[in-house]
Amino acid sequence: MATLVGCGGGDNGDSTSTSTPTDSTSSTPTDSTSSIPTDTKQEFSLAAYKDLTEGTIFSSGLTGNDSEGNTFSGSITVTNRPRELLDDVLVTPRDIIISYTVNGTPITLTITDYYDDAAFLLQSKVQTTGVTCISSSPYTVPDTVSTGDAGAFPSTSCDDNTTRESNWRVEDAKDGKIDYILSYTIKDKSGSVISKGEDKYTIDSKNGFVGVEVTSTEISTGDVVRIYTGTAEADMTPPSVPGGMLQFKSGFEDGVRVEGPLITGTDLSAPSGINNWDRLGNGTYLPWVAGANAFLEGGSLEIAFDPKDPANKVLHFHNTTPDVPDGTSGRTQWSLKQVDGWTDNGLPNRFEKQFYRYRMFIPTDVEKAVSFDENAPWYGMWESHAWEQERTRHAIRLFKKAGHPWRFQVVQEHPEGKQVWQDTDHQAAPVPFGEWFTLEVFFKYHETVGEFFVAVTREGKAREIVGHFVGKTKYGAKLRDQMIFKMYHSAAWLDLLPGGTHQYYDDFEIWSDFPPGYFSAD
Repeated sequence: MATLVGCGGGDNGDSTSTSTPTDSTSSTPTDSTSSIPTDTKQEFSLAAYKDLTEGTIFSSGLTGNDSEGNTFSGSITVTNRPRELLDDVLVTPRDIIISYTVNGTPITLTITDYYDDAAFLLQSKVQTTGVTCISSSPYTVPDTVSTGDAGAFPSTSCDDNTTRESNWRVEDAKDGKIDYILSYTIKDKSGSVISKGEDKYTIDSKNGFVGVEVTSTEISTGDVVRIYTGTAEADMTPPSVPGGMLQFKSGFEDGVRVEGPLITGTDLSAPSGINNWDRLGNGTYLPWVAGANAFLEGGSLEIAFDPKDPANKVLHFHNTTPDVPDGTSGRTQWSLKQVDGWTDNGLPNRFEKQFYRYRMFIPTDVEKAVSFDENAPWYGMWESHAWEQERTRHAIRLFKKAGHPWRFQVVQEHPEGKQVWQDTDHQAAPVPFGEWFTLEVFFKYHETVGEFFVAVTREGKAREIVGHFVGKTKYGAKLRDQMIFKMYHSAAWLDLLPGGTHQYYDDFEIWSDFPPGYFSAD
């Protein structure tokens, strides 16, 4: 983790142009004036920097302030992705994602560092600008350091004609802690300094990160960006702590609107900072998301009143006509996407895993339209897709065979339409028509240890698992989308229900992983 905003290996200085300047003279998060000096002979491990274990290295809340008098907050996440080939070398991509908001404007900076199996940094790319930087010789950080240690890194050349010079030093942070500091200078092709900065990592006696502070200075303007973890030890979320982080929440209340295919606005009923639909769609909350929108074929969506409680607002889907051009189905869906369309843009997959939770209401009309002795036409309610060349699909459906009750159907298909797996072990849960129920979906995209988990909870009842698969879920180059809200069904339903089909949604949550204590609550 030798890079962050200034980002030890990869940033070419454009971070200052994508963020609001911060005042470097502001007080630091902690006051160490009365603290005890750290033993200069004490060694501190930097193994956390070299940890290439797949998954999140750490995440934390961030705060900041600037020379214009603004204050802001956000988050930092450092994640190792699955290994891949880079110029015929097997590497581990590490994403450093910093997201924050200044005066209502969301800002996200994403840098990917590529490490070989010996933890040597080979290349860095600023995903938000497309600039790639390569070191003159691969390097890694020391195994251990003590107060007073220092050194230099090889120079770095970037494809925007800038170069970077970096060094490191270790300073006393008092009370058994040190500051491992990376300083850098960025020059243009003429050799003139255009920006400089420091990344400071506070490490405790247990060799764990307890704070991060990033400062970046734009020479031409004198503007300074400073972001830090605040009360670091309280804010840090170590990966060893089970449970994900709540990343988005909305109950579709005041402030939320439907504008064409988009859900927009800020939900005034939900927690501030994770309640803006516009930021959800631009990657602020979920860095893998490049877009969020609805797709309609004979359907519509709106913010409406709860069919059971007129005082409550919900999201309403309504299919009324068959799709065009073949007229075989009706569709209303809302999706989170890495890329729009079915053409791979060539960028690396950034989706690792996600947990979704929301309440859902399906009217009894669907249940009553088909007799017990009939097969029901096909009906889909959630999907996840890989790329066109693979077209892998993971899906949740409602199904009913003649002589059997309605059940949930959870499947994996590769390619789309060719079933690889179907959960037949968890089909006892009935479909709760005519009442609100909670749907929970966890999806992890991986070659060998992927996971697809689906659970349903009726009001006043215990959670029931309706699908659970562990194994290969990654078939394509990367995940294309997750169709979170979906009402996609045979056009036969529009003959059975002349007024059309309806679905309702409320209390939508997105988590980075299973929520803390999720299974202990069973």
